[in-house]
Amino acid sequence: MLRGLNMYLETGKYYHVYNHANGFECIFRNSENFSFFMEKFQFHMSAFLDTYAYCLMPNHFHFLVRVKSCDEIVAALEERLLTPSQTSSKFQTSTKLMAMAELPPFFQTAKMAPGSRFNAYKKLNKKLEALKALISSNSPASEIEEYIQIWISRQFGDLFSSYTQAFNKQNKRMGGLFISPYQRKEVTSDFYLRKLVVYIHNNPVHHGFFKSPGDWVHSSYNLIVNNENHFIDSGIVLKWFSDVNNFVFCHKITPDLDSDFTFE
Repeated sequence: MLRGLNMYLETGKYYHVYNHANGFECIFRNSENFSFFMEKFQFHMSAFLDTYAYCLMPNHFHFLVRVKSCDEIVAALEERLLTPSQTSSKFQTSTKLMAMAELPPFFQTAKMAPGSRFNAYKKLNKKLEALKALISSNSPASEIEEYIQIWISRQFGDLFSSYTQAFNKQNKRMGGLFISPYQRKEVTSDFYLRKLVVYIHNNPVHHGFFKSPGDWVHSSYNLIVNNENHFIDSGIVLKWFSDVNNFVFCHKITPDLDSDFTFE
């Protein structure tokens, strides 16, 4: 039985995921930091989460996500583990794979050293094979769910660790950067789902950076308004608000949220 179940993200559920700097300093000091964090987020989390809204502020961030189902996670991981010359995701053990630049495109474009790319590929494949073994052996659903929940938690750990290491090296600092553990709250109603989208995008307005959420470039607001599907499913979000005009209208007022969801 998984201990502290509420500390983990359950498949199929929506969550508000957020975190803050461990102290009073900024976790994003320049535009490159913002971009690098989003690249790391997509690398570590996009196979496990659907992201519907986000906002990165200088000292904290907010995401609205849905944890994918087990089948969706397996399909997403199998797709990114395929190399151009493979028809299945069976792992190739030879270092020749790395030398011949035959790593899957997902790993070839990752901003990391070649050896780190190879190790990340190998690690991901090993964990996926373990998950598929649980499924094929008809393991209890609770055991499969536990495996996925722990895996997602460790993916978040890898995200924060890899970003912190790069940030510390760039800024000649030491020590942790984020509060641990990261915060998460389940979203249990459609009403709160829409309210949370508006709150996340209005964070820069709430904190006095700009008068309109569209002026802040480090959020998903403009992606959704322009119906861009980079990794945000803008079409789904717009359906929650009926259309883009109502989406924009609803963002003219910053909603109040439970204090547990906010960073003042």
